[in-house]
Amino acid sequence: MTELIPFNKPTLTGRELLYMADAILAGQTAGQGKYTKMCEESIRARLKNSTIMLTNSCTSALEMASLALGLGPGDEVIVPSYTFVSTANSFYKFGVKPVFCDVRREDLNLDVDMIESLITQRTKAVVPVHYAGVPVDMESLTRVCEEKNIHIIEDAAHCDITASGETLLGMRGAFGAFSFHETKNFNCGEGGALIVNQDEYVNACEAIREKGTNRSRFLKGDIDKYTWVSAGSSYVMSDLLAAFLYSQLEDIEMIRNKRRRILDLYKSEFADLLQSGKFECPIFGKESSAHMFYFLVENNVVRDNLIKFLRKYGIYAVFHYVPLHASEVGRELGYMPSDLPVSLDVSGRLVRLPFFFNMTEEEIRLVALGVRCFFSGDTSQLSDITKCHEALPVSTTPTIERLAANSAT
Repeated sequence: MTELIPFNKPTLTGRELLYMADAILAGQTAGQGKYTKMCEESIRARLKNSTIMLTNSCTSALEMASLALGLGPGDEVIVPSYTFVSTANSFYKFGVKPVFCDVRREDLNLDVDMIESLITQRTKAVVPVHYAGVPVDMESLTRVCEEKNIHIIEDAAHCDITASGETLLGMRGAFGAFSFHETKNFNCGEGGALIVNQDEYVNACEAIREKGTNRSRFLKGDIDKYTWVSAGSSYVMSDLLAAFLYSQLEDIEMIRNKRRRILDLYKSEFADLLQSGKFECPIFGKESSAHMFYFLVENNVVRDNLIKFLRKYGIYAVFHYVPLHASEVGRELGYMPSDLPVSLDVSGRLVRLPFFFNMTEEEIRLVALGVRCFFSGDTSQLSDITKCHEALPVSTTPTIERLAANSAT
């Protein structure tokens, strides 16, 4: 069966083409253009005490933080093993040693209780990842890091950069790094942002983002020419991508509310299976950014069979990370897979279900039906999936004609 419900569809609000065309016609498509400034101002209005710098990826934002702190060979950073490779590689590429920490079963976040045992004289930073947009215990982590004079760099790739409130993420450490990849809540294909929460690093980060030059000061009119002043790279976001992103920042509440509705529907659909003990769902009862819906099954055999079963009926579910400590590089660093048992365990049991902005209630219920059919073994319900498949539209992805019409209005 062809793919009925994909794992992801990028968020589109309808004005992306209009704003990108405007950037092209304005003749300023490189970084630091009109839309870059508009996006940064839109975010800054919500994160009032920080400096926001759009980047070409969350990976780049983490690399900027590493360079700003002057990290290099002989230094160590503590990172969770259960995370995307960029969390570690953004430091490892500069000769910094990643020290892997296990995660908690309760939320798959960094186990703060392990941090003190991992700190050495070489530890310069801890990089918490807010998995699924569920907050790490930042109060406890901040207390440990302040006592040891260690920096915090928040990997907030799964988080909502525009959220507000007491649990505001990306704001507790020296730096926060966000993602605008096409799989994220707000996207522009590829993109990110560095949040600089300590003024002492602003000038350094501006130079790092602009290939190690003081071009930002030149654009502000502070100097009459710019030159090479530090290490850096081409970390700026194209103004074309910023134009795409700005369309979504204009609809912050609509996007956020829609994703929360999808998450709530998933929770409602799977409440009975959770009570039956068929799987564990750490995200139940947690405050999150409504970035994903996942659960943990009994073992990797069940996981693989479930994913294969769902794909047979056109539902594209996936698993997530191979723990970094169990990777080839992790082994080269001296780790054994058994060293971090929780990370190893959850990596073999986790299933992520389709989750995207324009997902319909019918699609969510179809996904839930597929999961129920797998666990119940009741093949009589499989015809219902086929009927739902035939009833659903061939595609809910907006056409270029529809996007153009939306842009015109």
